[in-house]
Parts: sequence; C-alpha cells; structure tokens
Amino acid sequence: MTMELDKEKIARALTPIISMLRMFGNILREIADIEKSEGKKIDEILKELLTPAMLVELSKKMTPDLYGEFIASLLRLASITSTITNPMLLSTEEKRKFASEIEEIVNDLEKVFNKLKEVPK
Repeated sequence: MTMELDKEKIARALTPIISMLRMFGNILREIADIEKSEGKKIDEILKELLTPAMLVELSKKMTPDLYGEFIASLLRLASITSTITNPMLLSTEEKRKFASEIEEIVNDLEKVFNKLKEVPK
C-alpha cells in the first residue's frame, strides 16, 4: 500500500465524520439557543409542550383533522424513539429505515405547523 492510497483512505473516512460532527455541533448549538431563550432545559420544554393540558388546549385550537395529524406524528415519533436506544448499534439498513421514517415525521409535522399558522387566533 502506497502512502498515496493511505491518504485517500483517510480522506474517505474523515469526510463523513467531519460532516457528522458539524451536524452534531449544529444540533447542540440549536438546543443551547432554545434553552437560553426559554430559560429551561430542552427536556423540560418538551415535557411542558406535551402535557395532557397542553394537548387539550391544542385540540381546541386545531381542526379535528389537523389535530389528528399532529397526534399521529407524535405517536409515530414516540414509537421510533422508544425503539432506538442506541442508534450506533443499529444495522445499516435499520439506520436507513429509521432515518426515512423520521424524515417523513418531520415533513408531516412541518405540514401541521404550516397549517396551524393559517388558523385564525
């Protein structure tokens, strides 16, 4: 193996790692920004958003169809997150499957959010 091949192998290995670390850094920064603006940890914020009382309030502000889409997305997300305890232990195919499912949930939640913005206050 020549030195040139070693450089290529190292570059191929480091490129996705650098990209993943950049994404991870962005996620941490987003969480920190949210926590700073809200004055609470992200898990506290999520718990408050998803309390039964808050879900009841949301049901009053959303149409039944929109609320159904929202709850369905939350249930799908809860199902996936309860299945994935350590993503690094998943097989390649499982990672891809869960990634696709999460992307679908994100798209559904974005649709709900956009429709919610259109609802009069």
